Amino acid sequence: MLDTGRLFISVEKKEAKLVNGGTATFQTSLLDTCALAIARVVALEDEVLAKRGNTFFYISSVATTQRDILTAIQAYTKTEEKEWNGEFVGFGKGVEGES
Repeated sequence: MLDTGRLFISVEKKEAKLVNGGTATFQTSLLDTCALAIARVVALEDEVLAKRGNTFFYISSVATTQRDILTAIQAYTKTEEKEWNGEFVGFGKGVEGES
């Protein structure tokens, strides 16, 4: 089963809520990618870690959009957009990909 609840896409119901048109790019990561990145950070030498200090590091497997994911799901399930119920919700300006 494909869990897409956090992306506002229900494969079973063929419903999608596209936030700001579904075109805003966001970063997401696979659990395996996160585990590998953390293991590599932990394995760094103390001198390297000391130079970095107490800073953040970012992990990303892919940059995508809701629209890209919906298109991939439709291709995988061999369905067309007209078979899906869609709703557009907006959260205003300031989201990447929106003007």
